Amino acid sequence: MSKKIKIILLVVICFLLVASSWLYYDCQNKKFEVVFFDVGQGDAALINLPGNNEILIDGGPDMTVLYKLGRYLPIYDRSIELMILTHPHADHLTGLVEVLNRYEVKKVMYTGIDYDSGIYREFTKILKRKNIKTIWKNKIDFGKGNYLEIVYPWENLENKKIEDINNSSIVVKLDTPNADFLFTGDIGIDVEKEILEEIEQENLKADVLKVGHQGSDTSSGIEFVEAVNPNYAIISVGENDYGHPSLRVIRRLERLGAQVLRTDKEGDVRFSINRKGELEVFH
Repeated sequence: MSKKIKIILLVVICFLLVASSWLYYDCQNKKFEVVFFDVGQGDAALINLPGNNEILIDGGPDMTVLYKLGRYLPIYDRSIELMILTHPHADHLTGLVEVLNRYEVKKVMYTGIDYDSGIYREFTKILKRKNIKTIWKNKIDFGKGNYLEIVYPWENLENKKIEDINNSSIVVKLDTPNADFLFTGDIGIDVEKEILEEIEQENLKADVLKVGHQGSDTSSGIEFVEAVNPNYAIISVGENDYGHPSLRVIRRLERLGAQVLRTDKEGDVRFSINRKGELEVFH
């Protein structure tokens, strides 16, 4: 091979490397994706925002979340910008323990309530061992008009005993220029009423509602879902003996005009923004 051809090949390779790097950077800075994982009877959702901002909310009842992350994140991306544990019941927590072990988790948000369970002790032990930063911020700005805001609780519950663990759930709202998402953990109707008393209804409106407590009739009171007024209602649920989701809740949401999507029937439910700035759903 002549010297001239070698130089040409080198230039082409350099060009391809620069072009691929630019395309990757451009893609990551435009990417917007929210995926509600099918993890069985439990909750897990991934928010992927521009600028490599990955947010994992809950981890489901087993290690299925690892497979899901591998499917939706590039093989070379082994970091999570923010992990949120809404509350320490095993159907929300178990998968997060393995994510902590296998991914670089930069920050974790959780209430820190006093709750006695082996998996919760393991979770907090890993946080300390790996010196992972824990945060409690009412509002987190991810740039480009994307931010995450705590709707409930209004204070850190660290070391506090809570009678109903479900009602300690962190409720967060993702606000973006194109669509808003409300994640409700497992809060019950009593907490929904508290939220309605404290938060202006206009600030609760969301295009997508993650329905509370696998669609149980202990959540999703009529006043609350009317205030949120979602276009899509996601029920994260699997095979169970609890009667989840409640047919009454499903009908209530449908009467409001919401499209109800269940992970036990639809599998993973993924939302993205198309080039026109419109919200699209895939399942």
